[in-house]
Amino acid sequence: MQYPERPTYPAFNPKAATPGLYTLEPSESITTFLDVAKQANFQVFHIEGQQITSLDRYFQVLADLFQFPNYFGKNWDAVADCLMDLAWEEGDRVLIVYSNYQDLREDRNWEVAMEVWSDAIEFWQRQGVMVAVVLG
Repeated sequence: MQYPERPTYPAFNPKAATPGLYTLEPSESITTFLDVAKQANFQVFHIEGQQITSLDRYFQVLADLFQFPNYFGKNWDAVADCLMDLAWEEGDRVLIVYSNYQDLREDRNWEVAMEVWSDAIEFWQRQGVMVAVVLG
């Protein structure tokens, strides 16, 4: 399957944030973006895609970052369940930034990953929590 060079999600603006999937403006530095998001009172999580060399590693990075329980099964259903049962959630504005995501984008798991993130965003929105995932 061929994918466009960049996802077709809108650019994210921390000052006018709504739940959803977004991209980082190509000209924007990830470091500056993370700083602005923290200043806008987001609880910020950064997934560094360069650390991800396989699907198993992707699952492990998520488990470590979000402190999934020890029984986490390292599969898509388990990721979905854990993302919707996050004990770490302390505020009502959560930003997840996934930088250097291109390797996963070229993998057949990309659509599944985006579906899982979309479902989690919708779930948390119903709970009154603004969750945005930004691909940069």
